[in-house]
Amino acid sequence: MPAKPSRQPLERTSVQLPRQTIELLDSWPTLNRSEALRLVVDRYVYLETASAPQAERLVDKYRPVFQTALADLSFDDFRVVARWLPAIVMGAMAEEGVRDDVEGERSRNDDPVIEWRQLESEVAALDPLARIWILESVVRERIREQEREE
Repeated sequence: MPAKPSRQPLERTSVQLPRQTIELLDSWPTLNRSEALRLVVDRYVYLETASAPQAERLVDKYRPVFQTALADLSFDDFRVVARWLPAIVMGAMAEEGVRDDVEGERSRNDDPVIEWRQLESEVAALDPLARIWILESVVRERIREQEREE
């Protein structure tokens, strides 16, 4: 059965994909590559949207923590973040002076003191898509801020 047509106007795009991805797209019976790719992207957007509210609440609650912990990462680091976000966050906060800087920033903004065990637990409870959402949110915010400064 062919993929359902989108209700929104479609825009043509071109993308180069690894052979493994092409083989995945070719493995969907009755769908051509374009239809399969559209379905994969639509599915990802749907799943990410389902994970977004929980991830967004954590970013709002712990923004300086995530900004600091993910400062050297980019959109391409989604695999690492999906698997290791709790370790990345807690490792960054264990560096000398970093935790104090984050707590100082929160104090200046009249934000409550961070319960570090609770943070660790909340981040560990996130599913991989929510972890990726956090990375994308922080990187997007960083890029927009850099563009405003230019």
